Amino acid sequence: MVGAVFAHAVRFRGVERLPAVVTSVLGLFSPVVATLLGPVVLGQGLTPPQLAGAAAVPAGIVLARLPAPRPARPQRKESHEHRNRPGRRHQVRRTGVPSA
Repeated sequence: MVGAVFAHAVRFRGVERLPAVVTSVLGLFSPVVATLLGPVVLGQGLTPPQLAGAAAVPAGIVLARLPAPRPARPQRKESHEHRNRPGRRHQVRRTGVPSA
């Protein structure tokens, strides 16, 4: 009980003195530190579902950071009217004469 009170007092003192960005990032490490110190200090073990959950979090972060796959653009055949519509540039033949 005394350890918990001391830990909270140190935490709140740090929140007062550190920038908001630092305290927010450090706050995210609390569950990580508790998970790592539990087996070391208290002799607690992690169950397979807990280990799977611990592995799923970083895997989800990596997957979320990957670029989204681009959908394949279907190749379509252009009709004669589509190729010669107004406003579209005409291709130049090898002879140098614009096509109709």
